[in-house]
Amino acid sequence: MIENKDVTIISAFGRGHWLASELKENGYKVSLVDVTSHLGRWAPEDWEGPFGFFHTEQLKASQIERLTEEDYHEAVDEGFTLLLKDGPIEFKGALSQFWLNQKSLHGFCSDYLSSFDHIKPEDRKKVAQQIMDISFSKTWLIHLAHQLAANTYSSNAESVKHSSPLPLFASYSLRRVSRRGLEKSLNWCQSKGVDIYKLSELQDYSVDENKKHCVELKSDDWSGVLKSENLIWCLSSEESEHILSSKFLKMVYPKSLLQSSWSWVRFRVQLDKVPATQNLPMKFFMIQSLQVPWTHDNFLAIQQTVKVEDYDVWLKIPSQHRFRRDYLKTLGDKITETLSHRIPQSQAQIIDMPQDYQYDYQVLGPSRFCLYDNEELKRHLSKLNKSISYSTPETWGRMDWVGRFQHDEKILQNFLQVST
Repeated sequence: MIENKDVTIISAFGRGHWLASELKENGYKVSLVDVTSHLGRWAPEDWEGPFGFFHTEQLKASQIERLTEEDYHEAVDEGFTLLLKDGPIEFKGALSQFWLNQKSLHGFCSDYLSSFDHIKPEDRKKVAQQIMDISFSKTWLIHLAHQLAANTYSSNAESVKHSSPLPLFASYSLRRVSRRGLEKSLNWCQSKGVDIYKLSELQDYSVDENKKHCVELKSDDWSGVLKSENLIWCLSSEESEHILSSKFLKMVYPKSLLQSSWSWVRFRVQLDKVPATQNLPMKFFMIQSLQVPWTHDNFLAIQQTVKVEDYDVWLKIPSQHRFRRDYLKTLGDKITETLSHRIPQSQAQIIDMPQDYQYDYQVLGPSRFCLYDNEELKRHLSKLNKSISYSTPETWGRMDWVGRFQHDEKILQNFLQVST
């Protein structure tokens, strides 16, 4: 069976859903092929990642709808929160400016992070250099905002040169994600008029004599070939390599496969119900030392689960160590030691190891949220198939929801410019 479309989107973990609905709204016939089921035994929390959800003025109503239709979110009253050795910084509320002043941060920091989107792209390198010329002790917050959700790894004091910063002063939420939520999101796309192919297996790909993209697939209720003028690919080269034949892979990534250098991993920790834990925000980020690289147990992203005494703890480790069980066990011991010391009487204990501890690469595949070497990424992006649009961890630049939406807006604008 053959079906003809204007756009085919190959998606997983909710990627491309908003873009699919917007293209349909603008008159395109759109199919979205979901291959989540073939990309490893991941829990929904691993799909969502450690970054949280920032409510910025740049977010469109349709983007907020896309997220809220999937799963519910909870506001973090304190806003984005850092817990440093010498005390907390809360970015919302009456005391937020007081906390910032206490840390002797340059007054430029809050202005820069609040107005970054209004800085002209051609001026951003100049502004970044101005920040580099100021002492790191007064500008580290800017570097952290650039590094936290970036898809490349850089040293603490050079992070401002890469990606764009998280809007740390915006209202902040965490999303309570679920497998049912992904199903609801697919149904939301379908309600917008997008043709959905669930539980799909990608079997072959070619380009016909009319330069149409031909994707052969087998889904839960349909098998055949989708022909389309345009193809949007939402899987990284590592993810694609994990599920595609070598012939198919060569068509989508003809000249370059990119391996990640760092990966985010998630431990689940239980803390005793004591006075110190009662006052913790639902989500916060703990830094041991600002001078040491913001990786391993020096930088922890901590989020309370629906079970109030349980917390998901995210951190970055070298990708080559993801499946070393002794390494992860030692890291887990360091996490519980750090939390027990920083949160008195909490008696932190690991109750779930990362998925990377439970399964091997063949079962699990690449990390959902990973970082690349800057130079290797530049070379990789220059070798992509020019006839395909890519919305992947390699192309987003920033891996939080706002950053991903901003990337997809650029793809949408390219489509609308062609159609006018």
